[in-house]
Amino acid sequence: MESRPMPTGWQHSLRFDLPQQPTDEFTDSVRALTELNNGFTFPVVEVIEVSDDGCTVLVSIFSRNNPPSPDEQAALDGTVAELRAAFGT
Repeated sequence: MESRPMPTGWQHSLRFDLPQQPTDEFTDSVRALTELNNGFTFPVVEVIEVSDDGCTVLVSIFSRNNPPSPDEQAALDGTVAELRAAFGT
């Protein structure tokens, strides 16, 4: 996991490869930010590189905590698991 300071807290992220780009269900940043504002912990999924072999995604959560809280870590791990399961990786 990578962590970096942000103006209002921390960004914690995991980077990994998938055989194809994730669906909008995973990459809708407006949904993630809306849920974050409502008090839910919902990671943001970004496609950061696309190639013939698939893509590299960055799954991030924004937090006031460093390290991330157990709930935030579980949200990150759960989203990564959902993405991997969706593509059989």
